[in-house]
Amino acid sequence: MGSEQVKAGLASLMPPGTPDAVVVATLRLMRRRWLERYGDDPFFAED
Repeated sequence: MGSEQVKAGLASLMPPGTPDAVVVATLRLMRRRWLERYGDDPFFAED
């Protein structure tokens, strides 16, 4: 699964009209939290 697919999936869970910058910031926060808890994982790798 590519980062665009992950971003689109997350955007689909957020309120309609959520700005792209907010989706990206949320994804980065999720990745940071994941890394703190579980270490590096290819699922959250950035392109």
